[in-house]
Amino acid sequence: PKDKKRSQNSEVSERRYSALASSALAVKIRELLAGDNVGPVHYAELLDKLKPYDLNEAELCRWLDICTGTKHSHSSEAFLKLRAHYFQRTLHGLWCCIDPNCPNKQQSKLNGAWPFGFVYSEHRQKCHCGAAVLELAFCNDCNEPHLLATDHNGHLQQWTGKINDEFSLLDEEEKEVDEERSDQFSKNRTASDTQVVIGAKQSDEYKYQLKGFDTAGREESLENSSIHLAELMSESQQCCECGYSGRGQYSKALR
Repeated sequence: PKDKKRSQNSEVSERRYSALASSALAVKIRELLAGDNVGPVHYAELLDKLKPYDLNEAELCRWLDICTGTKHSHSSEAFLKLRAHYFQRTLHGLWCCIDPNCPNKQQSKLNGAWPFGFVYSEHRQKCHCGAAVLELAFCNDCNEPHLLATDHNGHLQQWTGKINDEFSLLDEEEKEVDEERSDQFSKNRTASDTQVVIGAKQSDEYKYQLKGFDTAGREESLENSSIHLAELMSESQQCCECGYSGRGQYSKALR
């Protein structure tokens, strides 16, 4: 196709290749990413090592584009050969404040029937109101919202389950390369931690028990707590509203 040929031709530039080869920044980027005995480098780590050059993320992206998209000739390799590994998780999905009385929610379109606090489209640890934030998931059958958490000695913390699920789909070579990166999401977990599902309503039928928590997600008595949430008291996922537990071997109740 003409577009592909045009793209390949645009990568070939002796002048641009020579400019990169004489650029201290371009050479440093290549050393950090493709030098001898260099393992995978996290994006934030790369920016930190390039601090003397005062780059922001957008500028670094442009440099990587130029370095990987410049060849000396049609038969030669690019100035920088790069293999990127992305951990998307549903990390660019939805995250939710645990406090149903969140003041931020009350000033938004969520106010009313929404059972939890304010919803964020970007990952964060705390809501603007100061309460803990957990990952938001929905029933695959009725769309009832739930929160995903790890119970760390009675303290609700963000769940690492989904990153592990996606990580398990990588081939063996990618696992070896990216194992260190996935650890950043689970470095605080211990063998005693358990993954829990939080619903908005108690249900004896579907094994959801009402519990009390403070705004940080620490469990308290119902009488003394400011937040009441229902925790699934079962190892298998199921919806607090309709009891849906997935169909087939690999189908899950929540998404």
